Amino acid sequence: MTLGQKIRTARQRCGLSQAELGARIHVSRQAITKWESGRGIPDIDNLRALSKAFGVSIDELIDDEVGELQTHAHLNISEYRNDKRGNPLSRTGARSKYDVAARDLFGANFKVTPLVRLKHMSLWESIIDFIVNPGVIQAADALHHTDSYYLLEADDHSRLARISSTEAETQPLAARFTGNKMIIGGNRFTKAKYRL
Repeated sequence: MTLGQKIRTARQRCGLSQAELGARIHVSRQAITKWESGRGIPDIDNLRALSKAFGVSIDELIDDEVGELQTHAHLNISEYRNDKRGNPLSRTGARSKYDVAARDLFGANFKVTPLVRLKHMSLWESIIDFIVNPGVIQAADALHHTDSYYLLEADDHSRLARISSTEAETQPLAARFTGNKMIIGGNRFTKAKYRL
């Protein structure tokens, strides 16, 4: 993946237009267009600004060996509002501030599906959980991990998004999410029955 392709992909995954990215790093929209098309490359100061805007290292941007980027964006969840009393947001399926943030950040480029996360327990954890009190390990884990997760799907790829109260993060999925459930790392994700 070329530097221009990485800039375009990371910008789209952060839900930014070329003009918005340009404003964020203090360059023109035309400069972003030039970099993305491969007709120019950013200088070191602009590479620093891009890496900060995308939440990736400069090495990840310029290294030819690095393919898909894990992207980060800082946010303040209290800036998002989901007023269910007649607000148009409630008609889009958004059920929380996190849903509104996911739709605003990723909805222009992806089909966004909320995910329900549970700890994927090993056989021994399941046995201990059953002996102690069924559901106690899942409950403790849910209290510790309060972030919201979303499946982002485009025609050619899928990503997993995590939104906390202060940041949004996406990472590429090695395989397509097939069916309604999938195990990723130590988590079991199930698709919610609504989309954003």
